[in-house]
Amino acid sequence: MLDERMPYSTRYSLGLLRFSGTEKMFALDGQHRLAGMREALNQSADLGDEELPVILVAHHNTDTGMKRTRHLFTTLNKKAKAVSKGEIIALDESDVMAIVCRRLAEEDKRFSGDCLAFTEEANLAAKNRSNLTTVVNLYYVLKNLFLDRNVSQSKNMMRLTSGELSGAEDVESYLEIANECFEDLENIFEQLGTYFKGDVSKRSDILGASRDDQKNSEIIFRPVGLLIVSELYSTLKYRRGRKSACSLIAKLPKKFGDSPYRDYLWDENTDKLNTKRRVLVRDILLYMVGEYSDTNGLIRKVARSLGVKVDEVYLPEKVI
Repeated sequence: MLDERMPYSTRYSLGLLRFSGTEKMFALDGQHRLAGMREALNQSADLGDEELPVILVAHHNTDTGMKRTRHLFTTLNKKAKAVSKGEIIALDESDVMAIVCRRLAEEDKRFSGDCLAFTEEANLAAKNRSNLTTVVNLYYVLKNLFLDRNVSQSKNMMRLTSGELSGAEDVESYLEIANECFEDLENIFEQLGTYFKGDVSKRSDILGASRDDQKNSEIIFRPVGLLIVSELYSTLKYRRGRKSACSLIAKLPKKFGDSPYRDYLWDENTDKLNTKRRVLVRDILLYMVGEYSDTNGLIRKVARSLGVKVDEVYLPEKVI
């Protein structure tokens, strides 16, 4: 079986491991996959011909052997490195956000060129002049758009990542939801429309001009702004419908130099963004369009965030 042309070290490091059928085996890692395979075999015995790679670890029924195996088990489970969000987006065939993310990056002209930064982070470096946003941020934007607001967060994530929606028809319907959103946003935000519809080779000039003048830059030109707007759009679309959602967002302030962004999200003196206040800003914007009913609760949130007394808080004027 061994080719004589193989290097000596390779030839004598290969071999066959035979089992008598009396061995006792147990899973150190992958117990859920093992259970899934057993269930699959119960449903279709033909799957028994499939080949899968495994790593076998010798175990000795001695005090030392059992101690070694226990140590290996706990090490694997305590220190296993989780798959990164970037890897999920690049490879996952069950996660509908990841699938649509790839489709947008590969097929949609709006996201062509250097529009997306393929990094493991959701945010961009402050001095970035090349990318509109990151692929991880786009994933979270899509998550906002695809939520079913009639079910819990855990049920949403199970539905969106379990493979239930990874069929061609489902993917196309979710891709259409994403396309509708970005069509609406490029019509609402003038700078974004110029960026998407203009010459790809000049996009860095548009981004540079916008980010050098943060005060007059549209909030959507930063990942945190895009995330806020997608949450707002999704919420208002659910409550009011697509047309009303666009109309209401169009009435809201759009630039970092406007309230409430300059008060809570962007520090004009340091030119830094406080992304931890993203949810607070979203709630203030909902209040401004009449879609946040607990005014007193919102005032308390703002007071806690700013470290001031409740009677020192003044919410922005409503736009409707």
